[in-house]
Amino acid sequence: MNIQSLKPSAKIRLLYFTLLFLLFGVLQIHAEESRWAVLVGIDQYQRSDITPLSGAVADARAIANVLSRYCNFPEDQVFLLTSDDPANRPDLGSITIKFDYVASKVRPGDTFLFYFAGHGESLNGRSYIHPWDADRRSEMLIKRKSFPVDELSDYLSKIRASKVLIIMDACRSNPEKRRGETGKPLTEDFARGIRVEPAPSIADGISFSATIFSCKVGASAYEWPGKRRGFFSVALEEAFAGKAASEDGRVNLDRLESYLHQRVPELVKQNLGQRTTQVPWVERLGAGAGDFVWSRFEVLSIVQFDISGRYESSILIRCNVPDALARVDDKVSCNTNQEGLAFIKSVSPGHHKIEVSKQGYVDYSEYIIVKDRLTKIIEVSLIRR
Repeated sequence: MNIQSLKPSAKIRLLYFTLLFLLFGVLQIHAEESRWAVLVGIDQYQRSDITPLSGAVADARAIANVLSRYCNFPEDQVFLLTSDDPANRPDLGSITIKFDYVASKVRPGDTFLFYFAGHGESLNGRSYIHPWDADRRSEMLIKRKSFPVDELSDYLSKIRASKVLIIMDACRSNPEKRRGETGKPLTEDFARGIRVEPAPSIADGISFSATIFSCKVGASAYEWPGKRRGFFSVALEEAFAGKAASEDGRVNLDRLESYLHQRVPELVKQNLGQRTTQVPWVERLGAGAGDFVWSRFEVLSIVQFDISGRYESSILIRCNVPDALARVDDKVSCNTNQEGLAFIKSVSPGHHKIEVSKQGYVDYSEYIIVKDRLTKIIEVSLIRR
């Protein structure tokens, strides 16, 4: 077709439909964006001469669950490899195969998250993360059986996602043993060795990679005595589940970083003493990391009365079941009445965890935001077991 021979009106129509087609194509690509994750948790290594951990497996499971539940990661695109699962043990080959599979599926515009909880170390200027089948008896064996951090970065860069988040909890200490003995501090070589190049953005202008380390260079990450969890992962789970949400209910990397910087040291000092500290650290590359939303929560605070000076912040729970137990921040508050209502007064503004339970029903829980001098209304529908 000779475009020059077309009448002006035909040219305009052709241009219109061309632009419409291109716009539809961009929107279609954007709509098909997807989220993928590979998570590794190793407590017991194959070789007994590698010091076991106690919370890495539980941490990986908790983060996998929160990604599926709150962060729009489809369950069949969240791959969990743990040392206690014979069918999905995180040996070097299994981790590599999972990376290859995800790389074959991910497209520019997609999101990819890699979480590692286990041992890592630096040796003669090169850093490694240790898979389940690692062998530390010699430097040669470490090179053959562990994952060099620089090669890990190259491998992850082949996964052409536009939004990449790496979470490294690889410098862990178990204070129930001799504190600091079982974990080696994070080194500059290890931290600087992780550098993943994101794919260009497709439609939203966001293209970034970020790495969250569970502690700063020169420090170690601690496990929570008796809980079989790491302090870092507990705070990370809370953040993704809503406690890091802004006033409009969004959790982005800025909010994650701010919450982790406040919450992790707080938990560590409360449980290990004021002289023990752990502060996470975040590295970023690219643009738009602060704009990308990992999870979103509906803010339902409603003014029900003229509360100028007469009422404090409160929570109203409307449940489909009477006499259900309602808890706020793990404390017993009250039971719902015969109409399924529970009213909790004098609640401090900010983030709170709500739990509603009754025998014979599946427990309900969510994180909410209560605004100053407003009543937060929560609709709860308990489901029979």
